[in-house]
Amino acid sequence: MRSAVRKYQELVKLRPDVLAVRANLGRRPGSPGRYEKPSRNTGAALALAPGHPGLRLNLALAYYKKADLPHATC
Repeated sequence: MRSAVRKYQELVKLRPDVLAVRANLGRRPGSPGRYEKPSRNTGAALALAPGHPGLRLNLALAYYKKADLPHATC
């Protein structure tokens, strides 16, 4: 899986404006206690498609896993 993450990271550098790349990188599982990068990438994807329900759910789950409940309920 690490090679897939690296490839997505390379794609983000080449095409930061592609929603699918950002969304898929944001969906990768974070290690316990390490949810900053997934939530950052999902947030970037959400900036490309404001209001997208699946992205909003993924971002809320990342905040929930970080125990950041005020942001998880937005």
